[in-house]
Amino acid sequence: MNDKKLLILVMAVLIVFEYKFIYSPGKRKLGGLNLAISQKESDSRLLDKLCKEYQDKQLKEKDEMLLTSGPEFSLFAYLGSLIEKGKMEKNVTGIKPLPIIEKESFLVEKIGISMDNITLQQLYNFLYGLEKGSNPVYVPEFRMRRNREKQFLLSAEMELLSIKKAGER
Repeated sequence: MNDKKLLILVMAVLIVFEYKFIYSPGKRKLGGLNLAISQKESDSRLLDKLCKEYQDKQLKEKDEMLLTSGPEFSLFAYLGSLIEKGKMEKNVTGIKPLPIIEKESFLVEKIGISMDNITLQQLYNFLYGLEKGSNPVYVPEFRMRRNREKQFLLSAEMELLSIKKAGER
């Protein structure tokens, strides 16, 4: 009988050992793995959705790649209104209208502008006005320097251009 009790005790110890050190950790790892898999599937669906949105946006941007101004738009007049609105008349040191260039079926109007002793906020407002206007204005060249004597002031030089369709004068 002693052997039967010993055998039952050994079997019980083996069952407890297997449950505690094999089954329980395996079950926890399996639960963690299932959670990680569901999270990865969710992330994959989100990534697919974002990729599709990005592709749609790129297709839309290709259609709007070259935005043109209306036929009555004057870059010079618009620039003047932005300068007046920003009260930067005394800071503008030069405005240089460049010749209108005809390329393919478009007219390209260019203006060079130089500004001295302007604050960063004034420059921001000026550029924001260019960006948010109803007619697109491009800034192909931009240079900005800090004033050495008055560190909080800037000097900026930029070239602005607008594009119109040639038949819309």
